[in-house]
Amino acid sequence: MKGLLEMELEALDEGREWTRRRLQERLQEQIDAIGAVCPQAGIMLKNRRRRQLKLRSVSGVLELNSWYGYSLARGAWVCPCREVWGLEPYQRSTPELQSRMCFTATQANSYEGAARVADRWGCPVSDDLIREEVQRQGKEAAQAHWPPQKSTHAQEEFSMVIMMDGWMARERGTDWGLDPKKPSTQRVAWREIYGEGTPESKKWVTQLLHQLRHGKEDRVIRRLEEILEKWEFQDPDVQETVEREVHYFVKHRDHLHYQDRADEGAPMGSGAVESLARQLQNRFKSCGQFWNREGLTNLLAIITTVKNNDESFLWN
Repeated sequence: MKGLLEMELEALDEGREWTRRRLQERLQEQIDAIGAVCPQAGIMLKNRRRRQLKLRSVSGVLELNSWYGYSLARGAWVCPCREVWGLEPYQRSTPELQSRMCFTATQANSYEGAARVADRWGCPVSDDLIREEVQRQGKEAAQAHWPPQKSTHAQEEFSMVIMMDGWMARERGTDWGLDPKKPSTQRVAWREIYGEGTPESKKWVTQLLHQLRHGKEDRVIRRLEEILEKWEFQDPDVQETVEREVHYFVKHRDHLHYQDRADEGAPMGSGAVESLARQLQNRFKSCGQFWNREGLTNLLAIITTVKNNDESFLWN
């Protein structure tokens, strides 16, 4: 007698196969209904022929017999069903499978972990395929401007507080791939600036922070500007860091009115935004992860899209 686990797994496999066949039948019916006609020009294709089209779906691989031919009106070879379905050239995954792979990648700590999760929900895919889809869709998400979500009811007037924070991730440096034992190699572009930790420097910073918090931001800006006027550091890196940080405060002098914001009842702590940053860092700062800028940016775009509940726009 079969156990409960074995019976459930068999039933799930049977259900996926039934779904795969049913979807395959419906898509083939639509292919036949579309015919060998250019969707844009509405005229019959020349040199038309049948070609096998394989698509990965959540339920398995779909094997379809599609039309393919030359459109005189457009001067190009056309696969009508691909254009009707909105598939990109050479796309081999269905939109729902793409959506699930990208979403799973935002919840797991690695592409390998995402592939293992996908295997558990019944659709074995490789980590390379998941990464490929994330990078492709991430490029689109990073450049997209989604329409605002429509509210189903009128909202009462409210105050919105926008908080921003930054965080660091390990990127591959200019010497990535070289022997780490070689001297002066910059394999990792990871830079944190640490203070000397002397009592004098701590006292100096504490005083500035107190003034900044209690409405004396102009005085703080002036003290910082004096650093650049009176001091020149021997270490070029230190000089560059000091100039960058001072210029940052000068540039944002109109955003430093902490006492005024406190009097208005606005939150003064950074806990909320740091909590969100922590969620992102859990994905991007796992052990052994070293990113290139493009790969990090595209995955971050997908994660942001998912958190904003905008992922449906990518596949709709």
